[in-house]
Amino acid sequence: AEEPVLLFAAHDLGLPHKGGRYLRDALVNVRYQRPIRLLTMGAGHFEAGSGYHHTHFGRVESDELQALLYRAADVFIIPSLEEAFGQAALEAVACGAVVAGFNVGGISDIVKCGLNGLLVERQDTQALSEALLKLLKDEALRRHWQSSCETWVGDHFSYSKNAAAYVALYDSLLNVELRNQDLKRPDLQTSL
Repeated sequence: AEEPVLLFAAHDLGLPHKGGRYLRDALVNVRYQRPIRLLTMGAGHFEAGSGYHHTHFGRVESDELQALLYRAADVFIIPSLEEAFGQAALEAVACGAVVAGFNVGGISDIVKCGLNGLLVERQDTQALSEALLKLLKDEALRRHWQSSCETWVGDHFSYSKNAAAYVALYDSLLNVELRNQDLKRPDLQTSL
């Protein structure tokens, strides 16, 4: 059987808040139950553990190559301890990869448990191991989730969706401002 491919990507893999140390700990449990291949993409150094194949691609500037790596992954892992948004998770899901990671920051806006991935408590390496194993062992589930990833991103993060959200925000702010101006007009004020 071919080794499943896991991908860990970040702008700088060596930053402590990107969670590389927690990923390494989680993979110790995974590799005892399954052979795996880990791909890493990004600047910085990730100290991989032993017992599995690891290929580091460094900083990848090409959007096409990034997409190719995301599409090669059976599971994308985001073990970040904090994320305002989770751009890498969005890129992974947009390319059809299911995600396993910690439920922090904006990651839960992108990763929907039971739809395109699994999120566990921050720093819980045992739970992260279990999530990875579930996604690796249940190929039918993983394939089903992968098939809906790109559609989900299109439905929630497309340019037209973002533009409509901004228009609605501007309209609501403009309406509040107009109401405030109307309240200040003397001809609309009532006397007591």
